[in-house]
Amino acid sequence: MENKSCCASKCDVPLREDKRSSILSAAKKVQSQMGHVVKMLEDGRYCPEVLQQALAVQGLWKGIIRRIFINHLNTCFVDAMTRGSAAEQERVLNEVARVMELADRS
Repeated sequence: MENKSCCASKCDVPLREDKRSSILSAAKKVQSQMGHVVKMLEDGRYCPEVLQQALAVQGLWKGIIRRIFINHLNTCFVDAMTRGSAAEQERVLNEVARVMELADRS
C-alpha cells in the first residue's frame, strides 16, 4: 500500500487527501505557469511582462511551501514531539530549523 503521509516512512500521520489534492493541484498550476514563463522568454517578450508572470509563479510557490510546512508542523512534528523518543524529538527540531534556514535564504 502506498504511504501518503506527509513524510513517507518518517511519520505515521497521513496527509489528508483533501490537503494533498489541493497542494498537488496548486503545484500543477505552478508547473503550467512556469511553462508559460519559459515560452515568454523563448518568444523574447518584454521583460516587465516576464517578470510579472515569474513573480506570480513565485507567490504561488511560496504559498505551497507554507501549506506543506504548516501541515508538517500540525501532523508529523506534533506526533514526534508528543510520542517520539528524545532522539526523534531532536531530529524533527533539527529538520524544522534547517527548513527555516533555507526559507530565510529564499
